[in-house]
Amino acid sequence: MRLLIAEDDPALAEFMSFELRRVGHDVEVASEGYAALRLAEEQEFGLLALDVVMPGIDGDIVARKARELRPGQPVLFVTGSYGASRVGLEPTLYKPFGPDDLVRAVALAAKMEE
Repeated sequence: MRLLIAEDDPALAEFMSFELRRVGHDVEVASEGYAALRLAEEQEFGLLALDVVMPGIDGDIVARKARELRPGQPVLFVTGSYGASRVGLEPTLYKPFGPDDLVRAVALAAKMEE
C-alpha cells in the first residue's frame, strides 16, 4: 500500500518509514502539515498516517482537507496525550509505540474505510 507519513519528529518519522517499508509498503514522508497536505492533494495514498500536532497545520486539518478532495480517504492519527482529544473516533496510534503496534494500526485503519 502507498502511505503518507506526516511526522515532525525526524527520528520517529524515520522509524515509521523504515518499519512500514520493511513490511512492503511504499512510503512518502512529510515533516510538517503544509507539505503533507500538498502531497495528499497531488498524489493518491491508501492511508495517511498523520501526527495530530505539527508545524504549519495540524494533522486533523490535513485529514479534513484531504477528505474534501478524496472522500473516504483512510487516516491513522498518531499522537501523544496532548493531541488525543482532537481525534474523535478516528483510528489512533498513541506514542510511544513499537513496530508491531505500528504495522497493526496501519492495517486496521486501512481496513476501516473499505
